[in-house]
Amino acid sequence: IASPLANFQHTVNHAEFDESIYNNIPDYMTSQLIPDAIGKRINGSYFDEPVELNLISRELIVATIFAEGYVLLNWAGPIITFFYLIGISLLYILILKKYNSPFLITGMALMSSLFLLNSFDNMIKFSGLSLQLIFPLLFILYEVVKEKRRKWKEKKLQASNGEYVQ
Repeated sequence: IASPLANFQHTVNHAEFDESIYNNIPDYMTSQLIPDAIGKRINGSYFDEPVELNLISRELIVATIFAEGYVLLNWAGPIITFFYLIGISLLYILILKKYNSPFLITGMALMSSLFLLNSFDNMIKFSGLSLQLIFPLLFILYEVVKEKRRKWKEKKLQASNGEYVQ
């Protein structure tokens, strides 16, 4: 954990910004806040040249989830990333809890892994990990659709037997 934080601090100390920092907002949004499998299709030109971080050593190549956001948008980048993480995690937990999902523990384990690995790099943009969060949601959707279909068939059966259906 020490080398990513040290690289982030080194990036903060040595980053240089030009006057057109707000031109980086589209690059920031597509490269930092959504998975790269989607971001590459929206803004493929950004992914051709990765962001240059000021690293302490070439061997220590990680610099937390916040470093690239800092290079792109100064302190606005890490702040937006932080609130985005909090918002996404709260929304995810609320969805899993609302449906009293049996996949709550699985979803929480996936999210915990994602948050732990954010210490080293931006795991939101890494599709291999971030898109796994969709599976518990898809399973919930499947269960909801299956239950509605069961109720619809039940009503249809009652109606065919001449029973009053509300």
